[in-house]
Amino acid sequence: MRGLIGRLGHVAWQRWGFAALFFGGGISFAQTEPEEARLEFKEACWFDDELSTALIFVDAIEQPVVILPDFDAEFRFFSWTVETLQNDERGSYVALVEFMPKRSGVRNFPSIRLDSDDRVWVTRPRQIVVGTAYASPEMSFQVHAPKTSVYQGEPIRLDFSWECRLPLGQLRDFRLYPEFFNNASISIVVPRSVVAEEEQFGIPVGGRRVIAHRRPTPLTEAGQMGGARFSIFIRFEEPGVYELPATRLLCTRMLNPNSQSNQYAAYFNNGLFEAPDRSIPYEKIETHCESLRFEVAPLPQKGREESFSGLFAPEGIEVTTSPRELQVGQLMEVRID
Repeated sequence: MRGLIGRLGHVAWQRWGFAALFFGGGISFAQTEPEEARLEFKEACWFDDELSTALIFVDAIEQPVVILPDFDAEFRFFSWTVETLQNDERGSYVALVEFMPKRSGVRNFPSIRLDSDDRVWVTRPRQIVVGTAYASPEMSFQVHAPKTSVYQGEPIRLDFSWECRLPLGQLRDFRLYPEFFNNASISIVVPRSVVAEEEQFGIPVGGRRVIAHRRPTPLTEAGQMGGARFSIFIRFEEPGVYELPATRLLCTRMLNPNSQSNQYAAYFNNGLFEAPDRSIPYEKIETHCESLRFEVAPLPQKGREESFSGLFAPEGIEVTTSPRELQVGQLMEVRID
C-alpha cells in the first residue's frame, strides 16, 4: 500500500509540481505553485532567418536549470546559459535562451520553465511579430551583359546597377551573393576602380569588397543612396549552356530616421558593411534582377596557333616609359595600355 502511495506521489510531483514530505512513515503533500519569471528579449524585432535571445530573470538562491519545451511548432530552441547578476533589481540570475522563429507572422512564444531547489518559475506565453524581407518599390537592381554568346575562356563583363531612393544612413548589412561566385567552372575578376576617389563607394559582393561608382545626383545630395554601378568580369572555363539565376539583393533598413553609419571614407567602409543594431527596430528589404543565359562555344581548333596565349583582348598593347632619360638607380614608371 505504501509503495503504491509513494509511486502516486512521485507521479504527482512530475505532473503537477507536488512535493512529497515523509514524516515517520506518514505522507503529506505540500503544493509548490510555480512563480512567474520575468521575460525580456535582447532584440527589438525578430526574423525567421536570425538567431535571437530570450532573457529570463529569477531571484533564486542556487543557479537555476532551464527546461525547454520538448517541441514547439513555431520556434526552434538551441542552447541556453545562466549568468549571475549583482545588484540587479530584476533578479539574481538571468537565463539566456537562444531561439529562432520557424516562420513569419504573429507567433506565440511559449512558456519557459526554470527549476532551482524546490522552487519553480515559468514565463508567461507572449505573442511576438516575426518579420520577413519584402520587395521595396524604392529599390531596383539590374545585371547587364553586352553579349550572351561567348567562347570558352573568353572574358565577359557584367555590369551591375543598383538604384535606391532611401536614406543612406539607414541602410545596413548589404547582401549580394551571385550564384556564379560559387561555380568552380566560372572564373571571376573584380577590376580596380579608376573613378575619382570622391565618387568611389564600397559594396560587399560575394564576400568581397567591390568599389562601385556613386555619382553625385539630386538623390545623393538629399542624403539618399542614389545609384551605384560596378562591373565584374567572368570567364567560363568549360563550353556549354550556363544559366545564371535571378540574383537577390537584400539589405536592412533601420527604422530610426536619424540613424547614421560610421564616418570612414565611403570606399573603405560604410553602413552597408555594418550589422544592424538589433536593439533598435529595423526591416529587411529586397529586390531581384532577371536571370541570364549564356551559350559558351568551345575554342575553334582551325586557324589557332600553338602560341595562343588565351587572351581575347586587348587587340593591341602600348607601352610607355617616363622619364625617357635617367641615371642608374633612379626609378622609372612603365605604363601598359
